[in-house]
Amino acid sequence: MNDGISVLFKIEEMKEHFTKAERKVADYVLSNYNKIIFMSITELSDASNTSEGTLVRFCQKIGFSGFHPFKIALAFYARPEEANGTNDNLSTDKLEAIKEGISSNIVQVIKECSRAFSTEAIRESVMRISGAREILVIGVGASGNSCRELQYRLMRLGLRSMFAEDPHIQVMIASQLNNRDVAIAMSQSGSTLEVVDISKLAKKSGAKLITITGYERSPLGVISDILLLTPTRTTPFESGTLRSRIAQHFVIEALVESLLISLGEIGKRNIDKTAEAVAKWIY
Repeated sequence: MNDGISVLFKIEEMKEHFTKAERKVADYVLSNYNKIIFMSITELSDASNTSEGTLVRFCQKIGFSGFHPFKIALAFYARPEEANGTNDNLSTDKLEAIKEGISSNIVQVIKECSRAFSTEAIRESVMRISGAREILVIGVGASGNSCRELQYRLMRLGLRSMFAEDPHIQVMIASQLNNRDVAIAMSQSGSTLEVVDISKLAKKSGAKLITITGYERSPLGVISDILLLTPTRTTPFESGTLRSRIAQHFVIEALVESLLISLGEIGKRNIDKTAEAVAKWIY
């Protein structure tokens, strides 16, 4: 079952077989399916006045392994019809519209992030990161690209930071952290299982957990010690697209610029040293 309309029919057909709590979920889904594709599981449980466990059981009862595959199926139904992608459709007007759409998206995301910007959260993050023995950056998939950028920027400031694309390595590093360390976890949805599990282990090991996520009440958001919000909303088809990347990089820039001010001459010297180290390879 992979298209949204069949999912909605299935829910309607099965309403009499749901528990009372599952029926509340069904009613909310049928009335608000176009909103759900932008929600985390926590937000949907709040909106439907049910528990996350009820939502998982509901999704499984209608044939899905969990909430995310269910949300993808709904997104198929809510997704606007796309052009067929041939060059014949790429008129000047359409190319201009693409350009204007990208520009508008960037401006909108920056405004959303600016409104959600917490000076106190940034200040506390800078204090924790600059004083940390080790910094583990946690993330997978599309967010992993932003994690690599963050780890690179921290390294250039002279901060001992680590990131591995393999989540197995991330979890092994997390198991060896202690209360002198910091973990920075990044997931736009806040519901990526590997990221949440590794973050929990990092906290259990004693590290302070800073999270960069779009959903405050997501599984990742609720376990944060410090939350840096990237509030832009995306559908399951838009994971890693422009909006989420711009939001994550807004926070990365805010962190790095603030750290540079906090570290002062030490940070500037480390940037110069790393630049000199690779200068001989630049023609």
